[in-house]
Amino acid sequence: MSAAHAASAAVQSAAHTTAAGARAVAHAVSVAAHAVAHAVSVAARTVAHAVSVAARTVAHAVSVAAHAAAHATVVAARTTAHATAVGARAFARSVTTAARTTAHVTAIGARTTAHATSVAARTTAHATAVGARAGAHATAVAARTTAHATAVGARTTAHATAVGARTTAHVTAVGARAVAHTVSVVTRTVAHATAVAARTTAHAIAVVVRAVQRRLPANTGNPVPAIAAAFVLIAGAGLLNLWGTVSTISRTPVPDSLPPVLSLLERYGVTATHYARTLAAVELAYALVILGTALLLAVAVREKRRWARIVSAVLAGTALFYALNAGTGTQSLAAGLGVAGAAITFTKGAAPWFRRRVLSVQPFPPLRHQTKPQHQVEAQAEPLQADPVLARQAGAGGDLRNL
Repeated sequence: MSAAHAASAAVQSAAHTTAAGARAVAHAVSVAAHAVAHAVSVAARTVAHAVSVAARTVAHAVSVAAHAAAHATVVAARTTAHATAVGARAFARSVTTAARTTAHVTAIGARTTAHATSVAARTTAHATAVGARAGAHATAVAARTTAHATAVGARTTAHATAVGARTTAHVTAVGARAVAHTVSVVTRTVAHATAVAARTTAHAIAVVVRAVQRRLPANTGNPVPAIAAAFVLIAGAGLLNLWGTVSTISRTPVPDSLPPVLSLLERYGVTATHYARTLAAVELAYALVILGTALLLAVAVREKRRWARIVSAVLAGTALFYALNAGTGTQSLAAGLGVAGAAITFTKGAAPWFRRRVLSVQPFPPLRHQTKPQHQVEAQAEPLQADPVLARQAGAGGDLRNL
């Protein structure tokens, strides 16, 4: 169809070109004839005007002859143009008829070829579809067979896995129950032993406190034993806390990995061992700080610093509150010793130890240039007046420096 259409278009284009050429030729001839006639008419008019002065009659005859000749020329030109146009139209019609015939034949051939090609393509597509369906059916049958075999194998494997998991879970549950029972029994035993030890320790501390309170003198007695007991209890609290921290650090296992919050540190080479050692160093440093604070407060109490007993009472109470809520037994015992030592400093027997000593004021002797030599008084160092409450502290047991 495309070739026929192209041939028809070519033929029509040629015919149109031929007709256009014929029309152009006829128009050119007509224009030339008009131009010649116009030129002749102008020449005749010019000659007639020139000769009209001499002889109007001759001019009239010449004009008539010129008009006749021009008319004949125009008629001849028009006839020639008409004949040329008729010939061109006939030629174009014949060419158009031939082109249409050729295009028709070409279109019929193209249709026949396209029909044959379509029939062959349909036959090939049908054969291909039949083959594809047969292949797809065979593939589907093979896939179903494989899927069935896989499903059977998976079900068998899943059943075996489920049976093994149930057996393992049962064994694990039995073991966990046994371990939990053992842990519960051990925990109860340790808790009972801890409770008994705590009760015994509390009873011993109460007996010691009562004995110390019985031996503490009144306001006029000797406060040295009470201060010595407070010194020993406060310093012992720091030492006991240090010992408990060292014992806890030595029994703490090294974790296998860092906590989830600190897992980012593994990129920088920090391992669980480094983390455990850092925690142990921090706890040990904290225990050493507590020991230094306890020794400082004990020495300050021995040196009659009144602020020391207030600070020791506040710190010991805070440490006891923390130990009872989040600390260990050793920390609670150490805090209890610190509270006992701080409490002794507030008893009646220890109160005279922290009383202020009043210095006696003596007038200054007169200067040498203001008095005569016979009236000069020798400057004497005035000793501190002895506190009547501490008058009995002289002797081997009366000075805390012997502690």
